[in-house]
Amino acid sequence: MKNIGLVMFLSLTAVFAGACRSSDDQLAFALKQAGTNRAELERVLEYYRSDSLKLKAAEFLIRNMPYHIGVHEWIEDPQGQSYEFDLEIGIYDEILMSRMDSLSACGYKIRTEKHRDIEVVSADYLIENIDLAFEVWQKPWSRSFSFDDFCRYILPYRIMNEPLCSLRREMQQRYLHYLDSAGFTTPGEACLFLNGMLKKRYTYAGFSPTYPSIEEMNKNGRSNCEGLAIFYAFLLRAVGIPTVVDRTVWAKSTDGHAWCAMLDENHIFQTFSGGDSDFETFRIVFSKRRKLIPPKVYRRTFDIQRPDIVMEDDGYRTFLKNPYYQDVTDSYYNPFFDLRVTLPLEAGEKDSYIYLCGSSTNNYQVLALGERKGRECIVKNVVGDNNFIIAECRDGANLNFLTGVLYLDSLGNITEGIRE
Repeated sequence: MKNIGLVMFLSLTAVFAGACRSSDDQLAFALKQAGTNRAELERVLEYYRSDSLKLKAAEFLIRNMPYHIGVHEWIEDPQGQSYEFDLEIGIYDEILMSRMDSLSACGYKIRTEKHRDIEVVSADYLIENIDLAFEVWQKPWSRSFSFDDFCRYILPYRIMNEPLCSLRREMQQRYLHYLDSAGFTTPGEACLFLNGMLKKRYTYAGFSPTYPSIEEMNKNGRSNCEGLAIFYAFLLRAVGIPTVVDRTVWAKSTDGHAWCAMLDENHIFQTFSGGDSDFETFRIVFSKRRKLIPPKVYRRTFDIQRPDIVMEDDGYRTFLKNPYYQDVTDSYYNPFFDLRVTLPLEAGEKDSYIYLCGSSTNNYQVLALGERKGRECIVKNVVGDNNFIIAECRDGANLNFLTGVLYLDSLGNITEGIRE
């Protein structure tokens, strides 16, 4: 999955300090971070001054906004003009990759712009999204969810790092009447109905040259797994179905994966890929197919998460330090264990972060954060039957391996040496 490693680097110590602030302090901090855009955000708060519940919703969005960014990528021709890369449905990924290679050889380039939400989001955009979200919260399949659940899983306008999208109203107008006429009363029924309805219109493409946007997916009907998950999560939120995106980095290959998780009426997240006709299919694939069993699973949230490990940051960049990721490995289908290793040699004087990497099979990609205290290393909630290497960062940029390859079996036992 291209772009699965997109990161926004932040000091976890700073994020922890922010997470410990009171709600009022977080809101004040966010407004200060807005700079010249502060007036737009204050206009939203003033607009809802007489509606206490919508005001709380607006405050939730603004106080959790400071670290959200949108990434806009496009292809530019040698003359500096935007070039539309056509992800035609039915074209093999190899052909698309070859086409992009040919364009690159001719001087075409991928351009990237990043924008902080707190600095660019308009009052009109937030007000429209808040009002539309409240409308669908009253639907039979969503009205039982608490205000906290509503704020976390239906209200947010952003899914991951896609550019800001203004299609919420259009999505509601296009799909809501199908759910109304069918008389659904649970989010699961409504979700699977839309999946079945849309599975031929919006499909998976293993290759996408640029970071996905909802508008492009809506137009082309094809994207990589992250783009597909973003699109479905946005669409489902638009009709009042509480949805987030979960992701992993494989330990047995060089790729990663992203998919949707929907909160059901029993407050259990049901997982699926766009177009799945039931939830059990995804569960079986992720628990039975050995190569696809995730070593760790992370959920992308809108609200800032309190870091599990708090210590002086070492400067190494990884998506795992993004404050909007929550470790949810313990809610998935496979046994997990705390990986504990005692280093054979004296370690550094200071306690430090450690990084659980895959082996050469996945190009030593970072899978999880842990901590070293003296010679003792611990990484929590790791799924077994995988090869790992423990590393740390000493220069703020590069990883140094602290161990050889370790194999954690499906019972939680650790042995040295790689296992196929």
